[in-house]
Amino acid sequence: MRLLQTDAIRAMERDPGRWLYVLLDLAHPVRRRGVSVYAADAESIADGCAVITDFAEGTTVRVYGSPSGFLEEALSDPAVRMGTRLCFCSGVPVGFSAKIPAGGHRFRADPMGKSIDRWGLFACQTAHLRAFPPAGCCIREAADGDFEELSELERSVWGAFPDEVREFGPSDRLWLACAEDGDLGGYLWATEAGRAYYDIVNVFVREDLRGHGIGRALVSRYVSEATLRGRRAYYGYAVTRESARLARSLGFREIYGETVSFFAVD
Repeated sequence: MRLLQTDAIRAMERDPGRWLYVLLDLAHPVRRRGVSVYAADAESIADGCAVITDFAEGTTVRVYGSPSGFLEEALSDPAVRMGTRLCFCSGVPVGFSAKIPAGGHRFRADPMGKSIDRWGLFACQTAHLRAFPPAGCCIREAADGDFEELSELERSVWGAFPDEVREFGPSDRLWLACAEDGDLGGYLWATEAGRAYYDIVNVFVREDLRGHGIGRALVSRYVSEATLRGRRAYYGYAVTRESARLARSLGFREIYGETVSFFAVD
């Protein structure tokens, strides 16, 4: 059955950690027009639900949920019929193939078996493992006087970060890992994602300092600070296998799992 968005919001609020991103989408005045929700039972949405999004995604449609009996109905959604790539954010079998009733397309994985767009969405558990920086390294929150120096960092090492610091907003927080030589060794950027959450925007460690626990220490400090402020720490996008492993090792529980992409074929 297709749910009204008000019903979907009410049901998903019972488990806000799992459905945080969908709740934010449904509350967004622009995005909510591109979100459809299907469930086998409106009162047990957590047990089985498909959420289809096509907002600002071009030809990509994302489906959140488990592959159960109502999924075929969800796949008949116009958002899916109009798309050329279907991304399942759940444990869908690699061999999945479905006939879209009114669309005329079947979807299958790419020739390599499957492609991973990202390595999962994570929410923080109440208990997490504490991690401390290595000897000679300290972690502190960025102060106003740091931003001019950060904007002059070498882009070949730090990527877009020097430019992005100019976009630092009032709800953002930035922690810096200072290496033994006094230079910046890494950073973690978080932003407010709803009143109950802080979401990691990016966590980065200088290449020559990786493997020493700096990333673990940054994430641990971020979780501790979020907890002290009465917030939940949230790891929204783990874009590599390594960052997903880091999140799991520090007590983040997986919500949707790996994202599997299927491509339309005739």
